[in-house]
Amino acid sequence: MWRLCSFLLLATLSACTIQSSLSNRYLSAEKLWTEKNYAAAVLEFDRIVKESPNTSLGLQSLWRASMTRTLFLNQQEDALKGLLSFIERASSSELVPQVQREIGDIYFSKLNQYSKAIEYYQKLLTAKKFSDEDRAQTTCTVSSRSWPRKRPRSAKPRDGQPRRRGATRRPRRNSLPPRESWRRSARSWGA
Repeated sequence: MWRLCSFLLLATLSACTIQSSLSNRYLSAEKLWTEKNYAAAVLEFDRIVKESPNTSLGLQSLWRASMTRTLFLNQQEDALKGLLSFIERASSSELVPQVQREIGDIYFSKLNQYSKAIEYYQKLLTAKKFSDEDRAQTTCTVSSRSWPRKRPRSAKPRDGQPRRRGATRRPRRNSLPPRESWRRSARSWGA
């Protein structure tokens, strides 16, 4: 009995030290992040993910590392891998709709892959965990994005010749018609 109690006590203490070690590592990663040392912070977050991938701290570290990669380090492909891994590991998390939106935003604004962005935005809109207010906001956000437009009017023509000034303007109309037309209109009114 004594051995069993000591074993349980030892197991509990070792679990607490592992958890406190991870929390200390997470706090140091956060400190690096606030000091704008993003590359070192991502390395610390990645170490936490490797040590405990499916714990809440591991998932939170995966989220922070992925968002730091996309926002500050311009590592879009690595950020996408991390976010997709987050969705696989935490499919029941409340953050999944936000992660899907971030994936859509990366595809849309950073990688210009519009069809993949639409795919993730559609997944986001059909999610059951998505509130109506957030759904309306996402729909407005997606519809107000600037899609690729035609060539601007002020651009040079395709044959390489510069446009002449005023060549595309409509002819200016006089605000008042010529005198002759005034006379005609006055006669037609019976004046």
